Amino acid sequence: MISASAAPFRAMLQSLGFRRTHRHRSKDVELHSQGDIRIVLNLEDEGFAHSFQLLHGLSVAAIALRVDDAKGAVDRADSLLGKHFRGPIGEGELELPAVRGVGGSLLYFIDRKLGPGAFQEVDFLPDPADPAPPDLGLTAIDHLAQVVPQTEFLSWLLYYRAILGLEPDARTDLNDPRGLIVSRALTNPERSLRLPLNASQAQSSAAGRFMERTAGAGAQHIAFACQDIFAAAAALPAELRLPVPRNYYEDLAARFLLDDDLLARLEEGGILYDRQGEGEFLHLFTRSINGVFFELLERRGGYDRYGEANAPVRLTAQAMIDRSAAEILTATVDPLD
Repeated sequence: MISASAAPFRAMLQSLGFRRTHRHRSKDVELHSQGDIRIVLNLEDEGFAHSFQLLHGLSVAAIALRVDDAKGAVDRADSLLGKHFRGPIGEGELELPAVRGVGGSLLYFIDRKLGPGAFQEVDFLPDPADPAPPDLGLTAIDHLAQVVPQTEFLSWLLYYRAILGLEPDARTDLNDPRGLIVSRALTNPERSLRLPLNASQAQSSAAGRFMERTAGAGAQHIAFACQDIFAAAAALPAELRLPVPRNYYEDLAARFLLDDDLLARLEEGGILYDRQGEGEFLHLFTRSINGVFFELLERRGGYDRYGEANAPVRLTAQAMIDRSAAEILTATVDPLD
């Protein structure tokens, strides 16, 4: 039986088009897949993930990165006084090196020499869920944003620069109606890894509310690249989308002189829009579950930012929803037992 805390999250994954494709050989752990995205849902009642969930609620306990030399990556972390983590390894299972990350979460390193499917082929058995969910055309994780305390912001910037060799972009101030949020994204040269860090001194800001809800820092925002944002929006249940006020589209028409047909399609799908030179950025957000929310996006024409101009709209909508006693996730897919 799936736990009560995990059931809404599994239902949301299904609504986002993810399908359970594998189960762990010896643990109550599921692998959900779509495109090149792999999400591990750990339902164990003991071990690190269970302890992390007891402390933080439903949350991202670990991130896995594919690297050229996994041992070298963790050795480098050790040399820089990173905190090495070693969990129990079952017979025949892959041993993936890991270090402690933001909020006590884990950062795993998967060696590319093992091949693209080694992890799921060695540790998991095929076990697809039925029925298949709708296809939203999600292809990859575009970026993953983490919230950290204001006092630790520079330390985590240094951590990612030292451990992963990432470089920070320029600082961006996000105008939350309940308090300013400072943001800096760290990226690799190929732009295949993007890790924005957010922090705020205001406890009532979105970042502050997340840290209060989850009892600490952690991953709050996971962004998925998709093939066609309009098709993805049409397939996503409307009640899962973060609402966008109508006056946003009136302002958008004035800012970019978009044609009426495009504006109508954007509004119908609850899609936000930004432009940088010849590049375009179209994206939408889901409602959150225990403070964690998803973004679906499509980059066009070499757009390389994060749609920061639309952050006040998203933050205002989230602040309005947070006025209720608790956020309630409504899913059109029943949780599986």
